[in-house]
Amino acid sequence: MQVLCLVLESFCLRSHPTLRFVLDGAMPDYVLAKDLILQIISEISVAGARYKSMKFVGSTVISLTMEDRLQHNIVQHGY
Repeated sequence: MQVLCLVLESFCLRSHPTLRFVLDGAMPDYVLAKDLILQIISEISVAGARYKSMKFVGSTVISLTMEDRLQHNIVQHGY
């Protein structure tokens, strides 16, 4: 495939699979965005997301402050 891309002078990219996490519900005051990420990592393990992108959606993500989203890399793109 790499040779074919070079011959045709095109730019080939292979997109990684996406893991989509739907987080709905109210978060207690003592739970932070970091706690959500740590819980997800404990469930899927670090290897479970290797070479994959992670997408977080749902009412819980929307309720997070922008600082929490950016600080812990939880960004919603509005899809």
